[in-house]
Amino acid sequence: DEQMEIIRRSELLEKMLDCEYRYQYKLLGYLMNAGGEEDYRKLEQDAIKFTEDYPLLSTGYYLAGRICGHYVREFRNDEAGRKAQEELIDLDKAIEMYKKCLSFEDDQPAVWYSLALTLDHKERYEEALEACNKVMDHMYYDSWYTDWGQDYHGWGIFGHAKNLASDLKRKLAQAG
Repeated sequence: DEQMEIIRRSELLEKMLDCEYRYQYKLLGYLMNAGGEEDYRKLEQDAIKFTEDYPLLSTGYYLAGRICGHYVREFRNDEAGRKAQEELIDLDKAIEMYKKCLSFEDDQPAVWYSLALTLDHKERYEEALEACNKVMDHMYYDSWYTDWGQDYHGWGIFGHAKNLASDLKRKLAQAG
């Protein structure tokens, strides 16, 4: 109750956590259920509005990028679902939001990784590989992640970025 009261007193926290909550816990329902497109579009609009209301807060741009670029195959696999995905997902807007976020502080591995995934999806492999390298450049190996058997706190972004970088190198080699 005390924590909720703190959130209610802060418009910034309330708006940000509302968007984050809907992204984390409601998005799958928006994607899987007929009629969810309207809720998804509202979430996207609210996230963009958040960046307009708080233009100096990098976190808002990261959240907006995740929402705009949520391209995973969780949409219903029917004609209406495929059409909704095509209409709702804006990977270029997601890339724009991630880059804006990084313009504030470029040492954010999670943002670089999200950017890398989105660039990979757009088949912009060289840029995606550069973003993966940034993930690894900005990891704090001695603080929260090193490797198995050492200071290990989960597979996390580092391992996923290494896998993605390997996959991107393979794609680039095949493209010649």
